[in-house]
Amino acid sequence: MTPSVRNTPKAPNAPWKIQSRIFGLLEITEDQQVTLPEGLVGFPACHTFALLPAGQPGFSWLQSLEEETLAFLLVDPFVYFPEFSIDVPSPMLSKLETTEAAHVSVQAVVTLGGADSGATANLQGPVLLNVQKRCGYQYVSEHAEWGTRAPIVTDRVKASSASVATL
Repeated sequence: MTPSVRNTPKAPNAPWKIQSRIFGLLEITEDQQVTLPEGLVGFPACHTFALLPAGQPGFSWLQSLEEETLAFLLVDPFVYFPEFSIDVPSPMLSKLETTEAAHVSVQAVVTLGGADSGATANLQGPVLLNVQKRCGYQYVSEHAEWGTRAPIVTDRVKASSASVATL
């Protein structure tokens, strides 16, 4: 893995700079940082990320602060999949340091399709973020009802879009 360039902030919440292969040089503040203690499936060694706006409602970027080439496009599944639901088990809420579902933002990892196929969302393994504690875990459900490659269809956008993950 190629480490990102990271300058430790000198003052609380002062921005530091990281190099991203996708975005170039970024200034990251402490309130954009999120820690995933167990990493993500396939990337267990990366634990520190920045949550960045993606420019489209319902989407955000999860940029690794440890690996400049690693960034994930996330989507709020409730915006594009109005029928989607998730029951977060109590042990996962404990890991997220909360008992309140309202403190948890659910985000699905997006896979971008090629020229002849569209984007899909992994609804079976969403990333759960505690928006107050700025920590998260990928929750892989044993139930495959939603699947790992649910097509994102833009005409299914819920009129009252759910919140974009902001920390």
